Amino acid sequence: MKNLFVLAAFLFAFNTSAQEITTYHEIGDGLAKVVVYKGEKIIQEGFVKKEGKVWINTGTWVQYDFDGNITLEVKYKDGKREETIAYQDKKVIKVYRKN
Repeated sequence: MKNLFVLAAFLFAFNTSAQEITTYHEIGDGLAKVVVYKGEKIIQEGFVKKEGKVWINTGTWVQYDFDGNITLEVKYKDGKREETIAYQDKKVIKVYRKN
């Protein structure tokens, strides 16, 4: 029984340390910076702006691996994806641009 309790406590601690947490930092004029953490590491960050009652993506959003390397970069304009760049081993592997 004691081993079961220790195992359950370990799994709970492991699970809570790997949760994704999203923070919003209002910059002003309907613009906010969004940062997504997994544990203590930043795995994604970008910006949103308010259009009426809706928040839309704007500017550049960046996704990171657990070593802090960029894996994906997405550029938005007026809430629409304009360009996506994928990276692997710190090199560009694919670029998609909307025409």
